[in-house]
Amino acid sequence: MDKKYKWKLWTVLILSILILIGLGYLHYLRKGTQPVAVVTPTPAETLVPSGCPTCPADIVITDEPTSTPEVTQTPAPATATPEPTQEPTEEPVEVTVDIDSDDSINKLVNISYPVDPGYVPKDLRVVNIPSSESEYLREEAANALEQMYKAACDNQVYLRIVDGYRSYSEQLALYNYYERVHGKAYTEYVDDHPGASEHQLGLAVDLGWYNGNCQLNPCIATYPQYQWLLDNSYKYGWIARYPDKKSDVTHITYSPWHFRYVGSEEAAKIHDSGLTMEEYYKRPVKTN
Repeated sequence: MDKKYKWKLWTVLILSILILIGLGYLHYLRKGTQPVAVVTPTPAETLVPSGCPTCPADIVITDEPTSTPEVTQTPAPATATPEPTQEPTEEPVEVTVDIDSDDSINKLVNISYPVDPGYVPKDLRVVNIPSSESEYLREEAANALEQMYKAACDNQVYLRIVDGYRSYSEQLALYNYYERVHGKAYTEYVDDHPGASEHQLGLAVDLGWYNGNCQLNPCIATYPQYQWLLDNSYKYGWIARYPDKKSDVTHITYSPWHFRYVGSEEAAKIHDSGLTMEEYYKRPVKTN
């Protein structure tokens, strides 16, 4: 065979191989930009959650959010300015529970009604729910959360605790960190004010998905499973404390991961009212 002809054949063959490789790579890139149908946990997350024997060994979330979010480890307020307030669904009721004592499960906490810096709940215990490290809540709140966790598992909603009780000193350290990194405007709307965070009560918890998606990020609420929490958490005494479009009322940015224990009776009333605790108990934040 003519050497010149052989050279042409080899050239065509090499170019064909390169084109096929290029097309395959483009297909890979396109595939990588599309939302994934199933989010598979990392090997460390494939154990069956403690206290939930009906959960599968490989836990997945089969329903994706409306957009593919970027996972972050810190709260991410969209803006430091308050959001417009939704109209209450009914008139506030008269206060019939103790919202002032630090030991009360109904204690109202915000920057205008803080917790004593030295307050530490006497009945804290480790919560038997998956978390990266031991998380503590008050006995009553821990019991209720464990019951809710089991019910969630039964409905294929797989949760973990991101954060539970935090002491005053921990709150102060977090507040100073966020102010140093993000600035004062951002920090003023994050639930880390020393003495004014519900975490110090041992009655607040930051929840996340078991596989770690959208941890401490508003995108947690874009998953269909989040609706189960909104529809059922109050039955176990928990309420979504910082809902959307209520930042000018609570003075805390939208935080769908943050839930507060107030007991099942009060939780049902607050849930049904559509109000925040500030609105329901007639205790607005004093901004001046």
